[in-house]
Amino acid sequence: MQLLAVAFDLPYVAESVWLFIQNELTMYLVPALAVSAFLFYHLGNPSPQILENGATLSWWILFGLRNYMTLQLAYGSEYVIVDVLALRSTVLLGLLGPLPILYIIQAKGWPLVSIFWGLWSLALIQNMDGWLAWTDIEMFTAENHDGGILSGDTYLEVLASLIMIGVATTIKRTVLALYLGKRIYFHYKKKVERVMLEMLLITEVSDLSQAIDDFEFIEEEEKAARKTSTKTSIAQTFKNTTMADIAKKQLRRDSGIAENDSEEDDDNDEEMNLSLSTDDKEDSDEEKSSQLLPNNPAWNTLRRDTSTQSDTSDVSAPVLPDVSAPVPPLQPAHSIEQISEVPEGPPPVQDINEPVRNHLRGTSTTSQIKSLLYRWEEPVNKQDKEIEDPTIHEILQFRKALSFLEDSHPFGLSFGPAFSRDSCIKSSKALYKRLLALTPGSTVLHFDVIGVLAYNADDSFDERKAKELVKLFRPDKNDEISLLAFVQSCDSAYKKLRYLRAGTGNSTLIDEVLENFFNGAFSFCLALAVMTILKMNPWTLLVSLSTILVSFAFAFGPSLAQFIEGCIMIAVRRPFDLGDRIAIADASDKPQDGDPSYNATWLVEDCNLFTTTLRFAKSNEIATVKNGNIADKKIINHNRSERALVNIVLSLKSTVTHEEATIVKSAIEQYISDNPRIWAQLINFRIIDVDPCNDITKIAIRVQHQRTWQDLNPVMTARGDLIKFCTEVLIQLNVHYENKPAIINDVHVKELPAEFTAGMLSQPVL
Repeated sequence: MQLLAVAFDLPYVAESVWLFIQNELTMYLVPALAVSAFLFYHLGNPSPQILENGATLSWWILFGLRNYMTLQLAYGSEYVIVDVLALRSTVLLGLLGPLPILYIIQAKGWPLVSIFWGLWSLALIQNMDGWLAWTDIEMFTAENHDGGILSGDTYLEVLASLIMIGVATTIKRTVLALYLGKRIYFHYKKKVERVMLEMLLITEVSDLSQAIDDFEFIEEEEKAARKTSTKTSIAQTFKNTTMADIAKKQLRRDSGIAENDSEEDDDNDEEMNLSLSTDDKEDSDEEKSSQLLPNNPAWNTLRRDTSTQSDTSDVSAPVLPDVSAPVPPLQPAHSIEQISEVPEGPPPVQDINEPVRNHLRGTSTTSQIKSLLYRWEEPVNKQDKEIEDPTIHEILQFRKALSFLEDSHPFGLSFGPAFSRDSCIKSSKALYKRLLALTPGSTVLHFDVIGVLAYNADDSFDERKAKELVKLFRPDKNDEISLLAFVQSCDSAYKKLRYLRAGTGNSTLIDEVLENFFNGAFSFCLALAVMTILKMNPWTLLVSLSTILVSFAFAFGPSLAQFIEGCIMIAVRRPFDLGDRIAIADASDKPQDGDPSYNATWLVEDCNLFTTTLRFAKSNEIATVKNGNIADKKIINHNRSERALVNIVLSLKSTVTHEEATIVKSAIEQYISDNPRIWAQLINFRIIDVDPCNDITKIAIRVQHQRTWQDLNPVMTARGDLIKFCTEVLIQLNVHYENKPAIINDVHVKELPAEFTAGMLSQPVL
């Protein structure tokens, strides 16, 4: 009851009642009663001539007042049911469940008012005498004739129509809302998940920089207290910061390294490597199996920066501890409370992300074996792809996630404002500078700084999160992220966010147009139902309209069919969204030999149910086409296609050896590994033609780019760089094929036949 009292909003109710007394009661009810009394007592209670039922004018005024009062009761019932019980409390939700509550919320407005108006009128007016008949006032008794309206079927049919209209509209609203909600949910679910994941990762990175700033502030405030504090106070100081886990991991590792260094101070690096490789008893199955694979130094060698920091570094910048200095070993409990001294400065984060580094280098045996196998993709089983219908809670969560796209700080307050592209670039630059504080003396951010986020609170390593971080920021071959690369990653996430926002907004507008079409058809059917309830024959009207409809169908049938086909393409198929790069071709057109196969591309500028506005990518020309004209075309969507596959044909001399071809392939693989932000992997490397007569051997190369053909210019630029690199490799190996000049044999005619000479002399001169 206390919850209901809070949800009831007594000030609002009191204000509404007071306004009713001030306005409706004084301006409508009291004057209407006075007019009714004047007609009954002074004018002889006349009856209108146009009505044959005998109801008096005074009774009609009272009848209108009673219906007005039941209308006000309907408004009050709507407030109690929807605002109080359904929205501001959990009473109905616990009793009925989410689906009935959704029906009640969708009925808010005139549908629910219509339902309660019909119910209250049926309960308080139908087959009942006047409300004040007990006062024995003649105006309110049976002497004021009603003409049998209250006991007749017509009034009952009107009330039934009111209730039926409200119920039908409520069902229509709810079903249509669920259908449209599921449509946009299924269409944008993966995109929203991807964009929200990138937003969360960037938010965590920005919060990491904020945690660094907080740690530096705490360090300055408590620097003197740390030197004289006890072990408990030291541990508590670290626990009060968000970077305590990071410091704990580093101190454990540093102590382990120092212990090993103290025991093997006289051993050189070669002896250490030999002892590690010959200790088969302690090697895991993963390490043993990796020794059986071909060695690739570019991917198997783990780089570990053990150089000490310079003493001349900036005083204001955080200084990392010297990992080469001996640190007392930790106790087996490995708790931070047992450390007697904690090095000053911010918590170190370098060299603690071996799992992240292993993932970057692809050193796992599984990944190496997979790279040696023939590439194939598993077939898609449609039964496995069946997605269950989303619940109401999931649809509401999806809608709430879309609302975050409108925020001026989509990546969090620590990142800064990102309401435009310029503000996003400025905020990403500032964030990069804050993250550089963890790598003093370096102008490039190391991925280990961000890789700390791949560790959970319980020191476990989250491989999935590490992959997402690598996929988002794409460190180079040295596990470093430049300022340009970092800003590009943030800008790419912001671009996806903005295009998703525009796409969902445009989809909402299209759904509104579809809803208007459906509302028109629903209103027509509802009118037929009401006419049937009121015992009016609607079929006579339909038969009279049938002739017009048939003539209209013959005149506009083909155009209407094309129009409907275009609407279905946009509403159901949805072959493209705003900003997509597409190519339009006939169904019989064959792909071209170049990259991409359909290079006449258009960018989608605007789209509705009727027309689509396209911009030609090559010349920036704007074109508008009817959706019906392209409904039967083949539409190639470059944005929805996965990572672009670039095809290159290399021309080599026919004398090329197998070893030289292997060197070329190895060089390409090394080039791909050195450019992880650009290229993903080498898909295919095979000989397609050997022509000894022309001294040429052709090798086809297929490489997968990190981006789709949506980003055509970067992909084509990278393709040109790869061709240039391959040509340089072939020239260095002296296997590059050079086109030889064509050999033209000179033909010498000693003497022309006499007939030929005579024929030429007989020709007239023009």
